[in-house]
Amino acid sequence: MKVIFTWKSLIVMNGVTEIARYPANCNVRNELNGKRRKDEVVYTLPEKGKPKPYFPRAFPGGIFEITGIEYTEDVEYAPVKIKTNATREVFTWDLNTEGKYWEPTGRTQIDTCYWIHFYPGIYSLGCIHIDDISDTLSFAQIIEPVLEYNDKVFLEVL
Repeated sequence: MKVIFTWKSLIVMNGVTEIARYPANCNVRNELNGKRRKDEVVYTLPEKGKPKPYFPRAFPGGIFEITGIEYTEDVEYAPVKIKTNATREVFTWDLNTEGKYWEPTGRTQIDTCYWIHFYPGIYSLGCIHIDDISDTLSFAQIIEPVLEYNDKVFLEVL
């Protein structure tokens, strides 16, 4: 199975046949667009090492695997988060004495927190957001049996 993210939609494909389409986005709140305040510090979810402050970046382009589905009551990810193996190298930041972003460290870290989930806000931390809760559940229910049978679900981010 293949899923294509066009930056406006998630399209589920079975071979060459489209079987579902969901409105989706990846509008990131960061320092580049002025949508993240200096006191809204975000930390990486690194492959290894200690989480570091960074400004979020958009989901990376390429072909990845959807690796799992986790049903959750966590407000930020409810009702389900769909995990991927996408990663991206991000620049880390130092914080000032007030715990706010201060300046770039000049160092990078690999961030692994690139998922697909519902979120009621306009901006994300780099994840792909499906715009509707019921669509998010529908998407999870389509790919879940494929993952349960140990088949692969590929995610192509254009």
